Amino acid sequence: MFLEYGLTAENANDAMLAAGKNKRSFVFLEPPQNLGSITAADVYRAKSVSEHKAIVKEWARTAWEAWSTHHDTIRAWLPNKALQQARR
Repeated sequence: MFLEYGLTAENANDAMLAAGKNKRSFVFLEPPQNLGSITAADVYRAKSVSEHKAIVKEWARTAWEAWSTHHDTIRAWLPNKALQQARR
């Protein structure tokens, strides 16, 4: 949501909490073979706050990209109402 909708971290968290209220509709998603090129170790090695933020954002982007075959399913889990409220 942060990447696709430009939500702030706080608003994205609120939307995720709202989606979690509907978790009974969640189904197992077969994980991708490759989870992306960035790992927690890359974040750990950041030398500054700005570098840390940049690596975390890139980590999120590559992880989201890795799960691309499931994007439609994941998007469907987020109630439209939650997204609309989070954008405020």
